[in-house]
Amino acid sequence: MKFDLMSIVYVILVAAFCGFFYYRMIKREIPKPIGWLMALLPIVGGMCTFHISAITGIMLYIGNGPVREFLGKFPAIVESFIGAFLSAGMPEELFKGIVLIILVFIFKPKKVYEYILMGAGVGLGFTIMEELAYMDTPQLTTALVRGISLPAHMSLNMVMGEFLGKAKYNKLYGKGSQIMNYILAFLAPALIHTFYDAFAANNRLIINATTNGATGAEFWIGSALFVLVLVAFPIFIYYWLYRCKKKTQEFCAMETVSK
Repeated sequence: MKFDLMSIVYVILVAAFCGFFYYRMIKREIPKPIGWLMALLPIVGGMCTFHISAITGIMLYIGNGPVREFLGKFPAIVESFIGAFLSAGMPEELFKGIVLIILVFIFKPKKVYEYILMGAGVGLGFTIMEELAYMDTPQLTTALVRGISLPAHMSLNMVMGEFLGKAKYNKLYGKGSQIMNYILAFLAPALIHTFYDAFAANNRLIINATTNGATGAEFWIGSALFVLVLVAFPIFIYYWLYRCKKKTQEFCAMETVSK
């Protein structure tokens, strides 16, 4: 891992940028913000999940020759999806989800909004570690692709936190499906994450065509899908941050513990 001055400054700016969103979310809580321990421990937990999920992704796909060879027999778009799910979408969201569930048992959040806050904190911690890992790839293209979607993990785990909180809320008040919310707590962020990575980092339509020295229809389809997710993913991220801001009062009113 390379620690030159510009890389260090970049990671500090990433932490400050995402931390700003997190801080504003905390200050908006009604009637008063969560305590400092409940705010900081999710960040530490998220940081701890990065290397575990990275090692799992390497074992399942990135460094697994037999699996990569087997998936290579499928159409490139199928290989992209399954590879992205095994390398990032599933392990990253799974381990962040485990940390979030542990935090729920520790802090026993009192409202859906606090579940969302803890999810954002876990995503922030993961983001910091991920950006540290990318210090070895400071190319402009990499920086641009990652830069436009910096609060991605925060948004994904806010989705996770919202579904977990609603599952507890539904159980308490009998207002909807508890099981479906638990399923969606993992499945929704994992599939959104997979969809992005399938056409960005693991876009086999582009990778295979480039490796074979061909720029036919598959290459251009892959390129179009790459541009699509590059536009659609940041829209989702900032929409979810904005949605949480607009619905703060509603989420704070959804209590998850009996009085």
